[in-house]
Amino acid sequence: MRKELKEAIASYRSLKSAKEGSREWHAWKCMNENVTYRLDQAASNQATIGLRVLIRVLRKMRSGTDAFHTLRGEPQLAILESAFVFEELEFEYVKKQAQPPGVFFSQEDLPAAFKGQQLIPFILFALPIVLSCFFSSANRANKAMHIAFVAENAALLHLVRSQKIKRIFDFAPYLIDHNWSYLLLENELDDFTKLPSPGPLSTHHGVLYCHSLLLSSAYQKEEIKVLKEVKYTQVDMWVPEYAFTYIDRYLETLPEPEPMTIGYYSHGGWLRRDEGHTDDGLNIPEAEEQLLKDLAKFTAEHDGWKVMIFPHPREKKPELVEKTREFYQQFFPDGNFALAGPDVRTSMSFEHVDIAAAAFSTILYERLFCGYKTLIGNYGMEHFPMKGSTLDGICFNSGEQLSKKLLELESVTRNEFFERYGLEAYRFDAYPYFVQA
Repeated sequence: MRKELKEAIASYRSLKSAKEGSREWHAWKCMNENVTYRLDQAASNQATIGLRVLIRVLRKMRSGTDAFHTLRGEPQLAILESAFVFEELEFEYVKKQAQPPGVFFSQEDLPAAFKGQQLIPFILFALPIVLSCFFSSANRANKAMHIAFVAENAALLHLVRSQKIKRIFDFAPYLIDHNWSYLLLENELDDFTKLPSPGPLSTHHGVLYCHSLLLSSAYQKEEIKVLKEVKYTQVDMWVPEYAFTYIDRYLETLPEPEPMTIGYYSHGGWLRRDEGHTDDGLNIPEAEEQLLKDLAKFTAEHDGWKVMIFPHPREKKPELVEKTREFYQQFFPDGNFALAGPDVRTSMSFEHVDIAAAAFSTILYERLFCGYKTLIGNYGMEHFPMKGSTLDGICFNSGEQLSKKLLELESVTRNEFFERYGLEAYRFDAYPYFVQA
């Protein structure tokens, strides 16, 4: 572990002095300027955040817990994820489309591989960062996380070597140090594979380096033609990450949705804001609230139309059910809406509404994947969708545009919807997995 820690620290320091425009320079910018979701909004105001991260990492180093889990697959293939919670789901997902992996790495648990060793060299590395966080608020949250990044990536490098790993499936490429992870392991692995979620790459993956890139939506295939810092050796299409948990339902012949029904799919922006979650700059709370106002206006002006709201899982917590209802009630004071119950699983209920409308959610791409009419509110999103892209035709950014599209789609069948907007490549039957089946 001493060797890998020294290598990781040396690599980390080389990023600082990298030539502008190089991969190392972009990786360093990601680590310093991109939003880290591993600390909340308040972290940037806490002078002691660097010390807190250091203590947390040291505890993990001495914890004696597992840094990785062994799976029922090929021992040289591994999954890399932010935590162990998705272990079984992601194992089955890879198994259906490639050789099953035999190792699962949890990023937050990787420092346990130190087993209490090399604490002094690591502390000496981390102390200047701790002091910098204390005396300067510039990039404080990101800077504090550098302490964890070095420990985690040193441990990952050590485990790749000791476990003789040849390929990693990275399910967390949105983590802001994972471009550095790739650069550190580029020559250690035969294949560092990244699997972004089905949303736009430009949101979290404007810079993305890997050997293999596994896309999960047709829009991403358009994006990689213009995103200059998305670099890979080969690219392929896999189904959306959770697809195998719901797609069998839509392979059957289900009843057509009731006409004049609109599904609002929530990203929980208002609740994330109230709970102090990190602002990612996408203005999601504002966009969602504007969409709700526009939907309320539309249903008030057009008799017979109904809205069903599908809450985000965080809005379904028992202690928040009433607060959630009160939030949506303010937009529909006449009660012209229904709130899907806490037991309703959104991805298993696409046929409950005819047309979906949402501002930001991966569920939109999953709904398209399953073959259902979908509209996307791109309020305030200047760079999405790309002009002339296949998604351009189903996006709206005003109440007037939303109203026009809803009325146009009222009498359009699902097949006609996909043909009209050229969206056939988004539907499951266009994906290699189903084409080859």
